[in-house]
Amino acid sequence: MKRQQLAMTDMMLRCICGQVLTPDVMIIKVGSGSAEIHCPNPRCRLGIIGTYTESKIRKKLRLVKMVEEYNMLFMGSEDLQDTLRHWERAITDKISRNNS
Repeated sequence: MKRQQLAMTDMMLRCICGQVLTPDVMIIKVGSGSAEIHCPNPRCRLGIIGTYTESKIRKKLRLVKMVEEYNMLFMGSEDLQDTLRHWERAITDKISRNNS
């Protein structure tokens, strides 16, 4: 049980408004070739917290600098990069499920 809780917290980020972010609760607005990721908190003043682009070769998730640095303070650089890689896979799955 403890190991499962650790895995779940590894997937969590925080917006600067304090909202806990997971790939399941993200608001994703898909455009042509990219997607905007929005904070699910309706009172968040930041709005877009990142962008996701996918090409034939690679997937890339880029957080807004403020959100990235805020989370780096709590997680450290390596854990943040691991979390972003997990989020890239989760967002790819979520977009492909919505498109089918």
